[in-house]
Amino acid sequence: MPCLAEPGRIIVTGVPDRTLDEARPYVATLPGAIGWNPQALTLTFRRPRGFMTLHRERVFITQVRDPEEVLELLAALRDAVNAGGTNGLNSWR
Repeated sequence: MPCLAEPGRIIVTGVPDRTLDEARPYVATLPGAIGWNPQALTLTFRRPRGFMTLHRERVFITQVRDPEEVLELLAALRDAVNAGGTNGLNSWR
């Protein structure tokens, strides 16, 4: 969907092949983590442009340049989740 904060950029929603519950405590220790919302169970990261918010069963990334950047960001997030020693995240929808 179009990003209202930055015309010409997009907001992306990614759905992991498993929940992010186990991974959130580890991922929260990584650089860029700026907010944990205990009521909504969300973790937000500040990116150079925009934000990335992890929910239990999805991730929202704002101010994304193009589909190539989407793939790079989701691959980096997958690698970070898997580095935490959880059951392994394989893909995104």
